[in-house]
Amino acid sequence: MAGIKASSMQNVLNSTPIAGWVKAYGLDTTFMFGVLGGPVAKQGNFQWNAKTSGNATAGAFAESATLTTAGASGRDRITGNIARYYATIAVDGLVEAKAFGSAYDQSTDLLMEEADGAIEDILDVMNTDCITSGSVSKLNGVPYYNASSGSIGGDGTAWTAAETVYENAKYGDKDKAAYYTGYMKSAQTGSLTFAMMDDVHKALVDTRNSNYDQIWTSETQLLTYENLLRESGSSVQYVDANVGDRRFKALLYAGRPVISIPGYDTTRMDFVRSSDWVFWYVPQVSRDDTGRQIEGIFKVEQLAKTTDDLTYTIIVYGNLICKNPFKQGAIVALAT
Repeated sequence: MAGIKASSMQNVLNSTPIAGWVKAYGLDTTFMFGVLGGPVAKQGNFQWNAKTSGNATAGAFAESATLTTAGASGRDRITGNIARYYATIAVDGLVEAKAFGSAYDQSTDLLMEEADGAIEDILDVMNTDCITSGSVSKLNGVPYYNASSGSIGGDGTAWTAAETVYENAKYGDKDKAAYYTGYMKSAQTGSLTFAMMDDVHKALVDTRNSNYDQIWTSETQLLTYENLLRESGSSVQYVDANVGDRRFKALLYAGRPVISIPGYDTTRMDFVRSSDWVFWYVPQVSRDDTGRQIEGIFKVEQLAKTTDDLTYTIIVYGNLICKNPFKQGAIVALAT
């Protein structure tokens, strides 16, 4: 008796559009599927350009001036690492035999039922890792990119940016390290204040020319901000903010929505330019029994059969990417 093919199971999982997974798991994966708008397919290596210096010749010139000096902007081609996530499921041999004896659409229901819990756990773990620090095997979270020092792209190349460098950096007049760092404001375990938020805001807008458009934080810090507004006598009014593919209840700061993300680090408040952030995944391609090509986020492999169970491994390859850390900022070490 032939078993259910791993490729058939993969086809079933990837036949569900991304919007379907958002509907199924959006409440538990608010950041990856809501704030970011869902994973985006990326063929080949995870690469993007990073500007490291400006063109020194850029500027005004006088009438009849000689324009002979050539210039160029400095750019690095960043290659990001690709993280690997998996979960395994086992299908009982007798149940599988019954399913195989029925029509294919009946086995579809079986596969989805068995795989549902595993997929939810994979996506939930990935979503959690997106809003926490990364490691060698995990994907790179927000704190990995929005930091004052570290490494970028997973290539092991480290940089250190002195405070004077990343606080005063502008394109063309500082070293390359400045373009790989966010603007960090340490609260030194103190409570959130308007002054802290103003500091980051002015550094991003006035110094780094960043048109940041969102502030990501925890429910703890959102409530702290709400209390600041109340204590100052300002009106507290939550607004509907369209962020990614979701609508959030948010408070405004300088016209930007401050949104609470479930599971977010309670000691952080990140000021971000959302267009720089994306979750890329390596698309998996297979074909169904009719030859139709199916592409999606999930890869399914069948493990060696040693019992009456059929064991499948569901795999996802992907990572969170921030294409321009220089345009981001954060308040860190906040009291909770």
